[in-house]
Amino acid sequence: MCFQLGSVSTDVCVPGMLQVAFEFLEDMRASGLNPSTPTCSALIYACLQNSNFAAARKVYDTLIARGVPPHISQYNALLEQYALRYQLGNVVSLLTNMVGGGIAPNANTFRILLLACQRADQAELAFELYQIMKARGLQPKHNNAHSICYTLLKSCYNRIRKSWRPGGYPPKAEPAGPYSALPGKQMRTAEARQLLHVLDPALLSGASGNGGSSSSTSGQSGGRQHQHGRRYTFVDNADNINWPLLALSTYR
Repeated sequence: MCFQLGSVSTDVCVPGMLQVAFEFLEDMRASGLNPSTPTCSALIYACLQNSNFAAARKVYDTLIARGVPPHISQYNALLEQYALRYQLGNVVSLLTNMVGGGIAPNANTFRILLLACQRADQAELAFELYQIMKARGLQPKHNNAHSICYTLLKSCYNRIRKSWRPGGYPPKAEPAGPYSALPGKQMRTAEARQLLHVLDPALLSGASGNGGSSSSTSGQSGGRQHQHGRRYTFVDNADNINWPLLALSTYR
């Protein structure tokens, strides 16, 4: 087995070798050595490649406690696992830790955040995040751009279905978390406000770029100068959004 420490390459994805990697990490700790960011990222990657998400999260928690953050690619990998599990609260919590540690989200991070919103049936928050992504000037790669468009269209469809079928699109329940919404609340305000607060600072000087999607809301977003008193284009105008029109403008 090869294990990265400094400039040594890593390959702990071979079946049966993951436990050896953990033992090696413990030996490092006992010897007073601190693992590097590449080491942390390699371990998380290996856990996920071995379909062991619980171990990946344990590695993350252990190394973060030692002041060693993973690379953004592995932050994104963990975020996507939570998104696929319908765990929006854990997505928000992990992103908060990531940004608080000085790691800025990239275009792929936003793709994952939009996926988390769609799967949790939080269409308003998805479009709010999309506006922030554009305001930051982040350009997704070709495949990610298609994925983002598809996710936004699915978010619109989730909302449109509510007028066709009582109860609409039922997202799966998630375990209780630090930002879990109270039962029966359609808009998950705690998660939305926390996520927007984390991502908003870079938007304060350029919040006017709302793209063409703003035509689908009948309300005006005011008070954008101050975080605590601001109103958001979609989150604070949920009852006034024309979802079919928004879907059409997104597709175009």
